[in-house]
Formats: sequence, structure tokens, C-alpha cells
Amino acid sequence: MILRKGQKFYDYIEIHPLTNYVDLEGTGDIESLDKIVEMNNYFYNLGKNWGKIVVATGDAHYLEEREAVNRSVLILGSGMGRRIFSYDKKAVFQNNRGNAGRIFVSR
Repeated sequence: MILRKGQKFYDYIEIHPLTNYVDLEGTGDIESLDKIVEMNNYFYNLGKNWGKIVVATGDAHYLEEREAVNRSVLILGSGMGRRIFSYDKKAVFQNNRGNAGRIFVSR
């Protein structure tokens, strides 16, 4: 089983915030953000059962929201543009208290 191989190979499990998936909602790629919450909970429990460290990240790309324009210029200027950057995910650094609700709680 693929998960068993991952159990031996990886040192920790990383869970991303719900905002990483918002642009997939309504595209058919995911059923709903509730499924992402379910998935995050599954991997959290899996990691705990395996004795792995589970890290809930903010997937931050900048420290302050005003710096978002810099990332926009890099992404749009790289040619990847609209294909992957249809939604500003507000990937600004947040402390753990701000992050927990974005990972395990649906809208």
C-alpha cells in the first residue's frame, strides 16, 4: 500500500490551510471544502497513529499582506500566470492561532 511506504519514508506530515483549495471549489477537482477538512483530519489522525509529527502550515509566501503584489508579479511574469493564479490565496504569514481555523474548519 502506498501509504505504508510513505509511513517509512517521511519524517512528518504537512497539512495546508483551506485557502489553498478555494480556487478548486466548483471546478469538479474537489467535491467541497468539507472534503478537504475531512482529508486534513484523516491525515492528522494518521500521522498521530503512526507516531509522526503533524505540521499545520500556513503555506506563507510573504510576511505582510502588502507584499502580495511582489508574488503576483513573479507568478504572472513567469508565464504560469492565469493557469495557476486565478485566486489570491492570501498566503501571508499567520501565527498558529490564526491558522488552526483555516485548516480544520469549513466555511
